[in-house]
Amino acid sequence: MCCEATMIQALRERGMRLTPQREMVLHVLHEIPNDATAEEIHARVSRLSPAVDLSTVYRTLDLFTELNLVSSFKQADGDQRFELLTIHAPHFHLLCQQCGELSSVSISELQPLASQLFQTHRFELKMEHLIIPGICAKCSSRTA
Repeated sequence: MCCEATMIQALRERGMRLTPQREMVLHVLHEIPNDATAEEIHARVSRLSPAVDLSTVYRTLDLFTELNLVSSFKQADGDQRFELLTIHAPHFHLLCQQCGELSSVSISELQPLASQLFQTHRFELKMEHLIIPGICAKCSSRTA
């Protein structure tokens, strides 16, 4: 099922519809190769329709996140970033606490830990929203 069809189905299940504003935000999320801030998304949406304000973009992103169609996370600098989950395979992020570099990593690399947590604690890890802080290879080689 394509992204728009998934979105329409999720909205209909909640008695909502795909408004032109939601459709524009979805279109922009498709264009962005990785993740983006609401302000970056708004700037692109504004090119399509200057009438869409930033608060509409935030509300739309919150809704999409609630519907598990968009993932959101905060970077070290405090910026909230969003990415469309229907395009990107589920993944988690490694965040360098020195330079702020954010790297995406396949969930398969974390699967052994997720399995262990579930077996031991019956805790289901939501890896698509997971950010692991640490020091990247570049920064650790500078300090060595």
